[in-house]
Amino acid sequence: MAASYSWPATLPARPLTDYSEDKNLNILITPMDAGPAKMRRRSLLPDTLRVSYILTDTQVGTLETFVYTTLSGIARFNYTHPRTGVVEEVRIVPQGEAMYQIGYESKDLYRVTLTLQVLP
Repeated sequence: MAASYSWPATLPARPLTDYSEDKNLNILITPMDAGPAKMRRRSLLPDTLRVSYILTDTQVGTLETFVYTTLSGIARFNYTHPRTGVVEEVRIVPQGEAMYQIGYESKDLYRVTLTLQVLP
């Protein structure tokens, strides 16, 4: 399924330096009676990106509209991978009950943290 939407141009293109990435692989580990456990690959799992941005009040509003109205909280969108520079299809993965976290930085600036799943 191709993504119909893209990360808004009015939001920063690159996250802060506290970006992190999980490279995932679905492995089945079977213990043996003797010797090391056997391992076999089941499948590839989507990689996970944790990104943070410093946004203004207006940009937080743009993000909110993008997530809740444009994406309805679930749609895929095109996003430039911070490390590779390649445009990938991603979706926002809620952390608990929250779609993303907002923290106060200073007057009119907020730190927004999202968890993104890179889709195959």
